[in-house]
Amino acid sequence: MDEPLRVAAVADRLGYREVWAGEGPTWASFVPATAADPAGEHTLGALEALRTA
Repeated sequence: MDEPLRVAAVADRLGYREVWAGEGPTWASFVPATAADPAGEHTLGALEALRTA
């Protein structure tokens, strides 16, 4: 789960105010989203298009 956190940190440094997370093989999308912004200062959401059936 390191990569989603690195991407979120770079997005924050670049001024992006939203982060969308996809599902991973061992986590739901809200796990990396919550870890990336524990203070709740950004808009976070699940990107359903990345889900696999």
